[in-house]
Amino acid sequence: MKFFRDSQKDESLVQRVMVGILEGVKHIHGLGIAHRDIKPDNIVMSSHDRNGAIPKLIDFGLSKVFHIEELSSEAYGTLAFVSPEIVLGMKHNKQTDVWSLGVLLFIMLSNTIPFLSKN
Repeated sequence: MKFFRDSQKDESLVQRVMVGILEGVKHIHGLGIAHRDIKPDNIVMSSHDRNGAIPKLIDFGLSKVFHIEELSSEAYGTLAFVSPEIVLGMKHNKQTDVWSLGVLLFIMLSNTIPFLSKN
């Protein structure tokens, strides 16, 4: 997400972009789809105009359609962004994307990854 690396953090811009990303995730979750690899590299902006750019979620290569109450035990995603359930090999559902969204928001506001420890 080069869009955020180039300048001082503007919380109102982060808020607007995050709302757009959340709306996209809400839409795909409503269709039963989990993205399963939400990270800065999989978010692009529709333009370079900071005031009018719309965030777009890309790369659905690891996505999965979850049926109602279905759980998965597949390991997938980028380690810095996956939920604890996945790291621990536990069953999970499309809500695991919510963890990745939290990590994404942390990065957009701080320009650092929240969990850098090897443990």
